Amino acid sequence: MINIIKMEIYNFRRLWFCKLILLFPALFSGIYTINEMSSFSKMANLGYPFPLANGFYFFTYIVSNHKFAVPFILICAVLSAFYIGSDFMNRTITRQIAVGHSRLKLLSAKILVYFTAIAIMILSAFLTSSIIGISAYGIGESFSIGEVAYIIRYLLLAIVLYIGTCSLFVFMTFTIQDIAKSLVCSVGAFLFLYFATDVLHVVTKINIFGFLPIWFVSDITNKNMTGSEIAVSATSALCSIILLVSVTYFVNRKRELK
Repeated sequence: MINIIKMEIYNFRRLWFCKLILLFPALFSGIYTINEMSSFSKMANLGYPFPLANGFYFFTYIVSNHKFAVPFILICAVLSAFYIGSDFMNRTITRQIAVGHSRLKLLSAKILVYFTAIAIMILSAFLTSSIIGISAYGIGESFSIGEVAYIIRYLLLAIVLYIGTCSLFVFMTFTIQDIAKSLVCSVGAFLFLYFATDVLHVVTKINIFGFLPIWFVSDITNKNMTGSEIAVSATSALCSIILLVSVTYFVNRKRELK
């Protein structure tokens, strides 16, 4: 299994487009943070609460905003289509199975590398916005243990929620087995859920978009989240990951590969 993971890391690194995609969240986070600085400063001048601690306020503000969340998830859809889809197009997976690797191990390795890439992108966005915040406003007061715990909790929940949402793209890419078709279907499905939520809510009385873990991302900025609220957010993401990964495996375990 370790050798398969190493092989997947190598395959990821040799795809220059995937490495380029990893830079987009940090770039977008930096641009968005700089654009929003003027409004943050105005809020501070008007006497609104404006807690600054190593710039993490900017990160929580951005990630809780759909202006960041939606483009980030679309970037993850593109990454899934090119990283996983390219192995089907190049028949890499077919050759790996032919030499004796199991589909379960290949699926697990690819998912692990993909999820790790998502975590890296989130952390890079956090570091970018933090550095910009420190440069503009200074470090501020020293952290308390509570603030450190809040930052760690926030990052972990954000990573899990985004991974839970992006598990949908893993299922679609493994099922479709084509870069272009996977990209169109993944992006299209997410945008449909996002933009059609209000209409579907009126018709069905059900918040369709609320089934995605990303729905909870604005809640995790609350420092006073209760244990039950944290559990609900984490459970929604973990259930999505387990369900979609399991369905992906069972749908494709005996399916003929392209």
